[in-house]
Amino acid sequence: MAPIFEYFVVCGIGPEIRTLDGNKGFHGTGVMYLASLLDQYPPLNHSLYPPPPPQLPICVLPAGVEFYPSGFDPSDAATFPRSYPIVLTGMS
Repeated sequence: MAPIFEYFVVCGIGPEIRTLDGNKGFHGTGVMYLASLLDQYPPLNHSLYPPPPPQLPICVLPAGVEFYPSGFDPSDAATFPRSYPIVLTGMS
């Protein structure tokens, strides 16, 4: 039986902002942007585990990332934080 291991990843807007259509740069609020891998545990230089797949940020935030001019608004459900738990498996 293969060992079980969990990654902890933080995804969001990375250093190169792109829309879901692939256009570079910030195009205002109301536009969805591609997610990037911002940080992870274990770190990339850890030798015991392979790095996570490059498509992981898209799996973690499949709807993309959106900017809101007013930030979190408790009366607007669209501004509530969202999470999308996923399970990666490697079959041998």
